[in-house]
Amino acid sequence: NESHISTPGHIFPIISKEGGTLVRAGHTEAVVDIAKLSGLNPSGVICEIMKDNGEMARLPDLINFAKEHDIKIGTIADLISYRRKNEKIIKRYAERNFLSNFGGEWRIIVYKSLIDDVEHLALIKGLITDENPTFVRVHSFNPMSDLLGEKILDKPENILSKSMKIISDEGKGVIILINDSYRDFLSKKIKTSITSLSDNNSELRNYGFGAQILSDLGLTKMILISNSKKSPAGLKGFGLSVEGWRSVD
Repeated sequence: NESHISTPGHIFPIISKEGGTLVRAGHTEAVVDIAKLSGLNPSGVICEIMKDNGEMARLPDLINFAKEHDIKIGTIADLISYRRKNEKIIKRYAERNFLSNFGGEWRIIVYKSLIDDVEHLALIKGLITDENPTFVRVHSFNPMSDLLGEKILDKPENILSKSMKIISDEGKGVIILINDSYRDFLSKKIKTSITSLSDNNSELRNYGFGAQILSDLGLTKMILISNSKKSPAGLKGFGLSVEGWRSVD
């Protein structure tokens, strides 16, 4: 009914990441995943529900809305959990021990993405079990700071080596090195440094590969090594929980 349509209106086309919610826990990926699992065209329309006062509706509001209108409701964590039981997007390809200037003996495992063939690294110190919380750093590799030692405003220096030292002192832990390689990766990293803009390719939501690697290693409880006390969405779908944080000094 055209009387239900108000103007001005707007539609922003957005593209889901290849691999869906197992790569990025976003609403875009969720709607495409649901369409694919239903055997339909991999596309959809996303609508943000607002309350009468103009604020965005949160989960408790959405539950009441769903009851009132008899609509089914699900979470991205539910979707990730379902896909994780039926799919796998990473595979171990190489493994060995090595001696580092940062914390001595480590085990390194190369994981390859089954979506785009990009390889990621896991550094493991000590025996990892699911009984006690394990120190974890999920680190997006940046050649400017990690290799060349570039000083970045408002960020600690040598985050990677400091994280390795923290885990070494603790006696066990895991560091996941996410390889964000993409076309023009190096030039974009350099331009990011020059203009002091944040790199949106490394936002918290793009945690899917790291989460699957941590799950493959047998982790369930984590203490995140990070100065930001933010938890990635959908961790429950991977059987992971954040028990605390440790800042990078």
